[in-house]
Amino acid sequence: MPLPSGPSQGKQQAQSSQSKGITLNTERRIFERAPAGHQPAVLAEINMIQVEEPVRDRAGRPTDKMKMSDKVILSFELEATYQDPESEFFGRRVIITMDTYPTFSNPKQKLYKVCLSWANKKSFSKEEEQMWVGYLTAPMFLENGQRNPDSLVGSPCTLQVIHGTNMTTGRDYAAIETVMSPLPGKESLVISADYTPYEDRMRQIEERRAARDNRQSQPVEKDEFKGQF
Repeated sequence: MPLPSGPSQGKQQAQSSQSKGITLNTERRIFERAPAGHQPAVLAEINMIQVEEPVRDRAGRPTDKMKMSDKVILSFELEATYQDPESEFFGRRVIITMDTYPTFSNPKQKLYKVCLSWANKKSFSKEEEQMWVGYLTAPMFLENGQRNPDSLVGSPCTLQVIHGTNMTTGRDYAAIETVMSPLPGKESLVISADYTPYEDRMRQIEERRAARDNRQSQPVEKDEFKGQF
């Protein structure tokens, strides 16, 4: 796969990250899932986070002990838009994320598999591995605010999106099965000017949760915001 290219959206995205993003109401809504199947998309953002998760035993079962783990969040913006006219997101392009461990030295790891699929390859040489590590870790923007052409951010692709139901919560979800090269005619797809950055989306979700908790006297069993965006 060549270095990411195409019209720069750096200034637009940089301005968006300084705004409050989408204004969300605090009422419970049924959020549209990303449509299933092969979806034209563009990688809009890469974020590194830490999550608390259980330590697993040798058999892979979770224990009572907890640990902090590094994760990488890949946020994709689909060409498809939200179609429900009652939704506050109506007409906005759908955002869907993928989280994985930032491990790129083991072909069995999810991130490695995703990049192989995106590059249409069965394996990487050492040089190619280093090239993809550079794509993933290069700063998203240059000092002048333009998108960095050495970053994977801004690269068009095709997502294989699947639908399922969480066996524990019963909640329907959409998930990225894999990432592939862009479909013919979709190679010039770029990040929209009104894309809402990950930090803004997470802040808005926390505000919704706080408003919900203030309205309720009893704790809820299901978190309707889990998995949003």
